[in-house]
Amino acid sequence: MEKTNLILILFFILISCGKQGSQNYVIITGKVNITNAKFLVINNKTDTFEIKIDSAQSFHDTISIEQGYYTLSINKKSFNIYLKPGFQIDVKIGKQIEFNGKGSNENNYLEANRSLVKKLKDVDNYKYYAKRQEESFLLLMDSIYQNRLHLLDKIRSEICNEFKYIEESKLKYEYQRKKALYEISRKIVTGDNNFKVSKSYYFNLYKGINVNDSNLIIVNDYIRFVDSYLWQEANSIVNGDSSIDFYLTYMSILNERIEAKKLKEKLSYDIGNIKLPRTKKLDQVYKLVTQNISNKRYLNRVQKKYNILKRIEKGAMSPDFQFEDKSGKLIGLKDLKGKIIYIDIWATGCGPCIAEIPFQKKLEKRYKDKNIHFVGINIDQTVEEWKKTVKEKKLKGIQLYAANTKASFFKDYVVQGIPRYILLNKNGRIIESYAKRPSDRELIEQLDKIILKNENLMTIRQLTNQ
Repeated sequence: MEKTNLILILFFILISCGKQGSQNYVIITGKVNITNAKFLVINNKTDTFEIKIDSAQSFHDTISIEQGYYTLSINKKSFNIYLKPGFQIDVKIGKQIEFNGKGSNENNYLEANRSLVKKLKDVDNYKYYAKRQEESFLLLMDSIYQNRLHLLDKIRSEICNEFKYIEESKLKYEYQRKKALYEISRKIVTGDNNFKVSKSYYFNLYKGINVNDSNLIIVNDYIRFVDSYLWQEANSIVNGDSSIDFYLTYMSILNERIEAKKLKEKLSYDIGNIKLPRTKKLDQVYKLVTQNISNKRYLNRVQKKYNILKRIEKGAMSPDFQFEDKSGKLIGLKDLKGKIIYIDIWATGCGPCIAEIPFQKKLEKRYKDKNIHFVGINIDQTVEEWKKTVKEKKLKGIQLYAANTKASFFKDYVVQGIPRYILLNKNGRIIESYAKRPSDRELIEQLDKIILKNENLMTIRQLTNQ
């Protein structure tokens, strides 16, 4: 009897998809039906494994690996896969990919899910769903979510508990995140910048959210959804008050509510790596960000960005540039001094850039007799695209074309996205390295104050010289 019980215990240990004890490797074998394939690559953000394919188009390897999601690449094909210590997978790769062995259920699900996503792409696309009214949008999101969840339900009893939990969470937070982005997506797609969701929308969306699930640090949509929650909380405090710095508020809320160390580090790193140029409280936000980061690679990147941003703080001399105008003449910063300079970095394929053009034209009309240069710097791939749009949109001001998007000017200003606006005074010194958009009413108030101040100074000088 004792022997029978021992055998049963050993059997359940072997078939369990829980912890694998001392096993920290995956055995991967397979066959390839792809011409000239010599090796396949398995990688994620931190690890890369190269597996040789022999003359019989077969491969076999044992790799020491951590549990998680990876990309399997062969020639120009790539597939998402899930690996964990103890898996023994046999893979057939051709036009499609098929898995057998221990770990096959999880990976065949990922491939089936990829096919389903492809079938749903016409409706599960923000250009389609963001046009719908709020109630219709929410019904569509829930319908798509249930369809994809049904695919997972069909193999629920055949997959690891960890994988099941992660995949359920990925699906849930993917659609929660899309809901969180609905308001801004609708503004972009419809051009209606005044659109607002219903008053209870965000309350219902974030009700009961667990912002400290350490198990979901590998689920990007969870991280982004928690970020959107913190974003809304910060927005409710700032509430359009430009005297309150949004990113300082965001970091204060993050430190107050996020306890999961890795999640706190990831969200802080994102602020430091991406959003740091936007804050007006650079030193304070930098301090809050870096105190949450222990990863040396993250820390080095944020420190490097901070050092660059210190060189383009308010009052610093602007980095120089020289770009061609429509006639091919080089125009540089020195040619524009003597007037306020409002720079717009844009591209013809950038929807938000194009959406700002009508507001830009209103600005130019409002200040046509004032001491201000409106400068467009285009970063399209071809000069022809730029010239065509300038002509079709009847763009005024000083229109320049940047043939080299890696020019030091863009690096110095840490240009990570467009449209990007920069405001300089008449001496070429920085007023704002991340200026407000033409559609922002506060920009007009700011320009009015600057122009009035300059005019008063000129009047005083004239009276002094009399």
